[in-house]
Amino acid sequence: MQESELALKRRARRMNRELASIHPDAHCELDFETPFQLLIATVLSAQTTDVRVNLTTPTLFAKYPTPHDLAAANPEALVLLSTRSSAEEWWNSVSKTLFAVLDRDLPPDLLPMRAMNEAMFERFTPHWRDRDAAMAAYDAHNTAVRAAVPGDRLIDWQPRDGWEPICSALGIPVPDIAFPHANTSDDFQKSADERLNR
Repeated sequence: MQESELALKRRARRMNRELASIHPDAHCELDFETPFQLLIATVLSAQTTDVRVNLTTPTLFAKYPTPHDLAAANPEALVLLSTRSSAEEWWNSVSKTLFAVLDRDLPPDLLPMRAMNEAMFERFTPHWRDRDAAMAAYDAHNTAVRAAVPGDRLIDWQPRDGWEPICSALGIPVPDIAFPHANTSDDFQKSADERLNR
């Protein structure tokens, strides 16, 4: 007999609680100092062990410390800038999702996630909790990327644009499946509630 979706979720929550009790000090094994470094290390870790990634990334990050340095070293690579229609729309979304979760009481197994997100936002702007300062940092970031990346390499994209701009830039056909739109603010909050109320 196939397990129901609710039963699967309950079993996953029990497993997560058990793992958290067995490994209360679990943390990310990847060495990183910036969100950019974490992103690169995570992508590399899908191909090899975390130990090997940690041996490789110090040299890589010394040579390419920023996204701009890495983009300049790969002049044929496309750069995808994912944005919202305005800084205000971005703020409304992020304040109802990530920021709202960071304000909640989190179980011990999610405290590393809070620390990572807060560190990421601190680098974005030290005043990330301030609406106007965060929106100004968002606009400044997008402006800097648009100024640094040549137009023929930049995919200036919003989720509502779907597959077409990305596929067109890559020179590949648009998939027959609909572009996923499953991470609305309501979806995010529902997922957070399920995880925090397990």
